[in-house]
Amino acid sequence: MARRGWRPTLAGSGSALAHNARKGSGEDAYELFAALHRAGRLLPDDDDRLRDALERNARIIDDAADSIASVLADAFDRRDRDVAVSFGGWIDARLHVTAPGEEVWVAIATQAADGRFVEERLRDVLFGLVLAAAEAELWEPRADWPSGELAWFEVARLGLREPS
Repeated sequence: MARRGWRPTLAGSGSALAHNARKGSGEDAYELFAALHRAGRLLPDDDDRLRDALERNARIIDDAADSIASVLADAFDRRDRDVAVSFGGWIDARLHVTAPGEEVWVAIATQAADGRFVEERLRDVLFGLVLAAAEAELWEPRADWPSGELAWFEVARLGLREPS
């Protein structure tokens, strides 16, 4: 007859796990990881790194898409001054609206917060988001910045449409 209130303990199972580890059982986690390491398949692998980069870029793009309209509005409210933003906490950007409000200057960092270079394709997407939000008519790449030197940034000047 079973005792009332009896609960199984893990004391016996720990001994079994230790015994299996000593035996080199195929169910032993150490042996599994050692085998993956020997086969060159221990995570993270190249696919995991690509997935991480894709997910990071998607978060950066989503954050930029969500924040550009308000940052652009702030830049129009603070004409002739730089407005800084960080997309996804990884990529710094600057917006600058000229005093007459005819141009929007955009600078996107070429180096991310972790020191790695920002892929050109990702910068192109970010520039495209600003271009669309500003409803710019044309754009041109620039080597200068209206308020002075700006290192480690790619710069574009956007020409705005004439109000109708």
